[in-house]
Amino acid sequence: MARDLYLENQELKSENEELKNLIQGEEKEPGRQWGLSNLEKLHRENYHVCPLNFGARREGDCLFCREFLEKAGREEEK
Repeated sequence: MARDLYLENQELKSENEELKNLIQGEEKEPGRQWGLSNLEKLHRENYHVCPLNFGARREGDCLFCREFLEKAGREEEK
């Protein structure tokens, strides 16, 4: 019983470290703002990123989302 808990704890610690490394790798994406990268990822996963419907599931393309991402990208270049 105690051994099983110990092994499970070790496995969870290892998994936690892997996730931390993955997140840190995404944050260090060269030339990209971390927040914009997350918005683009949400958009690719078919969620709205525009203020009108933020977080709602997207059916097809949304012109508001596209404009929002394009505007954010242009501001990042400045």
